[in-house]
Amino acid sequence: MDAHIYPLLTAVAAGGREVAAPAVLLEHTKGAYSGGRWIFLHRVPERGCWQSGELVELLGDCATYCASGVTELWLKPSSACYEPGERAALTILLQTLGRTGARRGGAKRAWRFALQVRRVESSAETAVETAYSGDAATRAAAVEEAPPHNGPTAQRATAEAGERAAMGGAGQAAAATALWSGEARLADAADQVSAQLVVPVDIEPGLYAVECVCEAADGERRVLRQGYWGMDRALLQAGDYLRAGRDYFYRDGKPFPIVGMTYMTSDVARKFLLLPNVNVWERDMAQMKAAGINYVRTGIWTAYRQMMFIDGHPYDEVLRAIDAFFLTAKRHGLEVTFTFFSFAPEAWEGANPYLDPRSRAAQKRFCAAIVRRHADSTHVHWDLINEPSLFHPDRIFSGPQTVRDPYERQAYADWLRARHGDDIRELQARWNMTPEELPDFEAAMPPRDTDVVFKPTSIHPKKNAVWLDYTLFTMAMHNEWAADLTATIRAFQPRQLVTVGQDEGLCSQRPTPFFYGEAVDYTTVHSWWQLDHLVWDSAFTKTHGKPNLVQETGIMHVETPEGKSKRSEQELHAILERKYAYAFAVAGAGAVQWIWNTNYYMNNVNESNIGALRADGTEKPEAEVSYDFGAFIGGMRELFGERRLEEIAVVFPYSNDFSTRKLVQDATMKLSRMLSYRFKLPYRAYGEYQLDELTAGGNPPRLILVPSPHNFSREALRTLLNHVRHSGGTLLYTGPIGLDPYWRADDAAAELLGPLAQRNVRREEALALGDRTYTVGFPRIRISEVAKEVRLQPEEVQVQPLEVSDATAVAGERGQANAGEHGLRAAKGQQAAAPGAGQQDALAGGAAAGGRQEPDSQSHMAGEIDSEEGLTRLTELELGKGRLIWCPLPIELSESDDALEALYRHALGAAGVEPELEWESGGEQPGVYGRKLTMADGAALFTFVSESARPHAIAVRDRATGRRYAFRLPAERAVLFATRADGALHSVYRPDESQIDVE
Repeated sequence: MDAHIYPLLTAVAAGGREVAAPAVLLEHTKGAYSGGRWIFLHRVPERGCWQSGELVELLGDCATYCASGVTELWLKPSSACYEPGERAALTILLQTLGRTGARRGGAKRAWRFALQVRRVESSAETAVETAYSGDAATRAAAVEEAPPHNGPTAQRATAEAGERAAMGGAGQAAAATALWSGEARLADAADQVSAQLVVPVDIEPGLYAVECVCEAADGERRVLRQGYWGMDRALLQAGDYLRAGRDYFYRDGKPFPIVGMTYMTSDVARKFLLLPNVNVWERDMAQMKAAGINYVRTGIWTAYRQMMFIDGHPYDEVLRAIDAFFLTAKRHGLEVTFTFFSFAPEAWEGANPYLDPRSRAAQKRFCAAIVRRHADSTHVHWDLINEPSLFHPDRIFSGPQTVRDPYERQAYADWLRARHGDDIRELQARWNMTPEELPDFEAAMPPRDTDVVFKPTSIHPKKNAVWLDYTLFTMAMHNEWAADLTATIRAFQPRQLVTVGQDEGLCSQRPTPFFYGEAVDYTTVHSWWQLDHLVWDSAFTKTHGKPNLVQETGIMHVETPEGKSKRSEQELHAILERKYAYAFAVAGAGAVQWIWNTNYYMNNVNESNIGALRADGTEKPEAEVSYDFGAFIGGMRELFGERRLEEIAVVFPYSNDFSTRKLVQDATMKLSRMLSYRFKLPYRAYGEYQLDELTAGGNPPRLILVPSPHNFSREALRTLLNHVRHSGGTLLYTGPIGLDPYWRADDAAAELLGPLAQRNVRREEALALGDRTYTVGFPRIRISEVAKEVRLQPEEVQVQPLEVSDATAVAGERGQANAGEHGLRAAKGQQAAAPGAGQQDALAGGAAAGGRQEPDSQSHMAGEIDSEEGLTRLTELELGKGRLIWCPLPIELSESDDALEALYRHALGAAGVEPELEWESGGEQPGVYGRKLTMADGAALFTFVSESARPHAIAVRDRATGRRYAFRLPAERAVLFATRADGALHSVYRPDESQIDVE
């Protein structure tokens, strides 16, 4: 906090929103420029402007003001919140930092401080009723009533600021009753001096406003504002707790879609609990509420030891600051998620922040100190940790990182013993180690990332199979840690929600919702980096049974090579709008921007560019996203209900993602792009290790895709095959199917497919689909990374009896997709070249007899890459009520989108997947996303997003209602609208800019 920024002149838009500051004051209070005042006037001089007497006079006044240097003033209450009957103490701090006056031995200026304390009248019932009413007119009025931006000491350089009214509520018509006036005097001093006054008024529940008019002998005048609370438990306990459904949140039995904001205050950023200013919080929250924001995420990102230096003894002033923050939020009807830790939990002298019992006990005491005070605060829920990494606290965001302390080593050995059935020989085989290398479970050392190699080439031999187990171990330990802390919270209040705030950990082998979902009430994603894969970001973090909140989203700062900002503010606005649109389109429970105020105190060019408000406190264009979504989502909230599940399901192959040959991120991203933008079809997702959710709640998918996993859990494969066999649907599996999680070939799939073998891919492979042959290219390093699989010819292998179960071969291109309806209907009677009749008869006979059948020695096996033809064909098998389609090529990892599209078109047709929307115009555009999200009662949210440089005319017809919707989709923007069950238009996002024609 070396400097503070104050707007001296602001441009005010409609509704009272400050959107620019052409005149800015920068005061330096620390560092090399301490005491310096700088004023920036952002105006291009016009011809003859220097002849203007007014301009010359203004510049002279500014120069005089800057030359006098900085006198730093603070107004601080002894606490941000008091118990009823206590009395407040106010402290004024003064230090002259300029290079004139006391610092140079000149005459000391005398300062007079006139203080006034007012009681802001507003009952708990009125506050809660108004705050949750969602009255748009009331919210808009709050902006005009809120005091102006006053900087970290709640001051303005202009005298007019001091004449503004004291804090008002969010449209609560709050009266401010004067209770006490006092006065203090100080003189300039190079060392900090102070004056303290006790307010002789017994505090009652409610909000108190403090105003201090500061006048120096030479005429300088400032106004400082502060505030504090009298603990108001009736306010905190009013209303019901937020509840999590399957897809959305509910308050008082009504849907509660979230339009949220991360907030750590505009005056001191992350230090707000150490330097609380209730006036600033009151002003900012009123402004956020006016924008339609209904949720605030806050908490502790740093300085844990400054809040609880000694284990078990948190500082009371910090706890009281949290009380005041929660009270202020409740006054404005804002839900609050409070985050306890960030990146890695504080260890408090422990060896391992997650596993050392000493660390764990201290963390639970720290959390309990806060939770016990707010167990009955109905608007509060808890975030255990922001963006966790395991285990090493100094190596965050880089995947599993061992500490190798005794607690981790013992936990790892115990976990391995349980996972591998206490069979050390089995573990030796899976890790490809000798008994000398791995004599027992205790000898299994947690691996460092340097102990394995993550690319196909290596200088030294490595034992890479250990990485899968170690990554799974970190997932389990994170869940165990989260469950332990959650149990502490539940002991105080089981109705408060608990979550973990995770970024795109799916990209870095870190805790991800499909794993940690079991330990929390709802999951989260922070959609920062994957701008090209925002559907993927949300789909693969949405578990089946719990809401998924886009809990942080914003735009990372990117620069030109010369260090300038690459994106304009309008581009940032468009990107953020698209992120919000995707969040709701992919069944998200809401979206939360990071952050309300730009944190310009951080020595980080990325962080200091992120925020809805600039460093001077004026709103960027991206702030409009909160206003627009707040109005739209708030207006249609009653339509939200549990969604109708998508007909397509995609399995995320974690065994591959947690290995040293990560391929499935690229595979699933390619799949997501193809389904979402080419076919305009939504999908749901499941984790490889969480496939029990496939049957939860009914509604099994018509089509299940497993995209190019290579190594895959045998249990997961059996689960998928059994699901298709008994519940129906089509399973499309691409790439090798015969590799276990440790990349070892096994015979699990041979029961259906016969003997298999892995082969290297060529640069250009060939895939037969129907009467066409597609080139499938594997460029650059892909040819070294991936493999294909072949069904061996009888002469290549000693034939073993084939266990067929209830399988029937349906080889070749069964049900060639027709051209109509985007090719999603299967045409009848069309079949590609079938495999040899002997093999087909053998499989069919085996199924009929329920026994074994040896394949005919002259047969040509489907799926084989023939050495003469060099051609890959599909294998299709009827499995009970369903069907398996196997493509031996890892086609999602190729560069051949035409072949992938043809394969998916075939699978979609075979599965009978029908699009909800008929695209009459715009459907052919690869940069256009469109989706109808249907609720259980038939109401729907339509979302269309442009990733295109051009506007497009869009026309779609809803199959369910027959309604046709036509509109213009601007370049890089989003169009959203809500409909009732009959398709009638309910509301439109940005109705002044979007015209929806309905037929």
